[in-house]
Amino acid sequence: MPQPQGHAKGNLTMEINEEIKLIKASVEIIETWLGMSTGLEPLQRKTIGFYTIATHSLPTANSFPLLVCRGPMGTGKSECSRIVKAFAYNPRAMSLRSMSPPAFRDELAQTHNGTAIIEEADAGWSDTKNYENLLSDRYHRDSAKGAHKILRKDGGWSTLEVFYFGASVLHKRVNFADAALDGRSITIQFKANHRRKYTTFSEADSVVVKLKKDLADFTFVLPDLKQSFAAAGRILASFTPILAVAEWCDDNEFLKQLVDWLISKTKQLVEDQATEPDGLVVRGIIDCLSTSSGLVFHNLKLKDVRTSIFHNSGVDLQHRQIAAHARELGFHTKNSHGNIVIVPKPQTLLAACQTTMYEDEQITELGKSLEKSSSKSKRADEAG
Repeated sequence: MPQPQGHAKGNLTMEINEEIKLIKASVEIIETWLGMSTGLEPLQRKTIGFYTIATHSLPTANSFPLLVCRGPMGTGKSECSRIVKAFAYNPRAMSLRSMSPPAFRDELAQTHNGTAIIEEADAGWSDTKNYENLLSDRYHRDSAKGAHKILRKDGGWSTLEVFYFGASVLHKRVNFADAALDGRSITIQFKANHRRKYTTFSEADSVVVKLKKDLADFTFVLPDLKQSFAAAGRILASFTPILAVAEWCDDNEFLKQLVDWLISKTKQLVEDQATEPDGLVVRGIIDCLSTSSGLVFHNLKLKDVRTSIFHNSGVDLQHRQIAAHARELGFHTKNSHGNIVIVPKPQTLLAACQTTMYEDEQITELGKSLEKSSSKSKRADEAG
C-alpha cells in the first residue's frame, strides 16, 4: 500500500505524524471559519475542510472530484470559495461570466495540478456541452488534456498540447445538464439563515496567515482506503480523497456520518441512470412484460417498447436504437413476421437490471425464483 510521503521543506523533512498534525489543524481552522462565515452544518463544513486539504495530494493523484457549492444568492457560497482558495493547493480564481470555452480551457491549463475556484459557474452554460466536457475531462489526469494550433515564427503551424487536470470548486445555482458530472461531484447545498450574524473571512487574520505559510508548499501522497464503504463505485471514487484523509486522521465520527451521504448519493445515481438509454430500455421491457399477476415473458415488438418508454419518460428512441441497446444489454433480437422483436429471458433481464442498477419487487422476486431453480437443479444433478 502506498504510504504518505514526508514532504521536504528546506533541509527538514516533515515526519508523517507532523503531516497529520498539520492536516488536523488545517481542517479545524477551515471548519471554524466556515462556521463563522456561512450557515453550513458541521458535516458540510468538515467535508469542505477535508476536501481543501486533500487538494495538496493533486501532484500525485490520478483523479479528483469537483466540489460544487450550490444554492441561491446570499447563502455564503462566495465566502466559502474564498476560504477554500486561501488554503487549497495551487489555487486560481476565475469567473465564467462571458468567458468562451477556449478561454476557460486556457484558465484551467494555468491551474494544471492545482485548484480552480470558479465563480458564476452558471454564467458560461449557454454552451453547456463544451463547458461541462472541460470540467468532466479535468476530473481525470488521462482525459485532462487538449491540443490547439499555434503560429510559428516561420509562418507554419505547430500543435501545442495543454494539460488541465486538477480540483474544481464551483459556485452554482442550478444542476449540471450532464448527470455524469453530478456523480463526479461532491455537492454542498447552501441555505439562507438570516437569523444570525456572520463574520467576513479575513486573509489578514494572524492564524490564517500562519496556516497559509505552512501549507504553501505542502504536498502528500493520498493513502489507500483501509475500510470498505457501501457505495456505488463512481460515488466512492469521488469521495475517496475525503475518506482517505479522514481515515488518516482517525476521524471515525466523521466517517460514520458520511455513510448516509454515500448511500443517498448512490440512490441518486440509480435514479440518474434510469434516464440513460440503457435504463430506459430495461424499464420499457419490464413495463411490457408486467401483468397483474407478475412478469410474463414473451417476445416484444420494438414499437411496444418504444411506446412504453415515451409514455413513461417522454423520450422518443428510434426502433434501431432500442434494438441496439437491448442487444448490448444481452437480450436477443430476431425478425418475426416482418417485425424485429426482443426475446427476453429471465436470466438476461435480471443481469440487465443489475447492470443498470434497477430494482423493484418484481425483479427481487425474479432473482429469488432463479436462485431457487438453480439450487433445485444443482441438487438434482448431485442426486443423479
